[in-house]
Amino acid sequence: MHEPQVKVRSNCPECDASLKVLSIISGNIQGQTETLTLYVSNQFANFNTVGAYMGGLVLAVISLLVLGLLSLSKRKETRSWRSKSAESPSDSETL
Repeated sequence: MHEPQVKVRSNCPECDASLKVLSIISGNIQGQTETLTLYVSNQFANFNTVGAYMGGLVLAVISLLVLGLLSLSKRKETRSWRSKSAESPSDSETL
């Protein structure tokens, strides 16, 4: 006997479309080609809210780490640019 598939509807059609595209690209083979985003979606569809929230938490932590690393990288780049411009004489001083 087939189990009924539960369709989770959201109020965000763009989100639904992006999940469908992600599912097609990744293959969505559970345990093999499943991305974390699809894992969260599947956990919600199977009423496993603990697993879904843990997956969401992992995604949030990864996002914050990436933002932090980008911020540090940008700050170092700005410092090196300022130190290089302070060392070289400006155009008005060379005339």
